[in-house]
This record gives sequence, C-alpha cells and structure tokens, in this order.
Amino acid sequence: MKNKISLIFIGVFAFIMLALTSMGNYKSKKLLFEDPIYGWKIYYVTENRFPVGKRNFYEVYHQDKLLVIPKNIAGTKELSRFAAAFGYAPLDPNYTIYSGTVAIVFNYTERNEKDGFLNSWTVMVRVKYDAIEKKFLFKYIC
Repeated sequence: MKNKISLIFIGVFAFIMLALTSMGNYKSKKLLFEDPIYGWKIYYVTENRFPVGKRNFYEVYHQDKLLVIPKNIAGTKELSRFAAAFGYAPLDPNYTIYSGTVAIVFNYTERNEKDGFLNSWTVMVRVKYDAIEKKFLFKYIC
C-alpha cells in the first residue's frame, strides 16, 4: 500500500513538473517595421524559457529570410538576435539617402590574444542588400 501511494505521488509530481516546464516556454513576435519595397521586416521578440526567464531581442528579416551577421563582422560568433534594430520609413526625411537599409545594434566580442579574455563593444551597423551582387553590404556607423 505504501509503495502504491509513493508511486502515485511520484507520477503526479512528474506530471506537474512536465506541465510547468512545457507551459513556460514560448516565443512571441511583434512586427515593428516593414518595408514592402525592399523586403525588410523587423520583429520585437520575447522569448520565455522556464526556469531561466525572459529574453527580449530584435530579429531582422529580408525577403522572409532571417538576417544572420557573419562571424567576421560580429566577432566570435554569428548573430541573428540584436539589441536594437530600426528601418527608414518612406515618410522619414532620411529615406532618400538610406532607402533600402536597416540599422542594427549588437555586442561585438573578440578574444584578446594576450590574456585570453573576451572584450566586448556595442556596435551599430547599417545593412543594405545589393541585388546585383546578391549579398549584404555592411557599413559601421559607430
């Protein structure tokens, strides 16, 4: 009888833990910017990972493909989650100069060769898609 009660208790406990961990993981996206002419979309993403907590970041898409910054520009790894991102709308006075571009902010990290520590900087980059060469062009802003 005692073994049966402890098996039931373990089963109920396992079910509750499974329910809590699966209910706590979700990802929501909110479209903040869309440029239908050049195909840019910027989403504000909230990701909840139980028990770690929430993460907020921006994802940038060009023609429905996630923008991934290569390792040689981003530092130690490829990046697809950004600290900030914005685009230029047609009514913006700077639209004629920066049409078809988005600006992104991310943390650039590199390993110091002398002591092995990681150094980190916040970097802003303007991204434009070159349709002729079929590649992204990156320009450092700061």
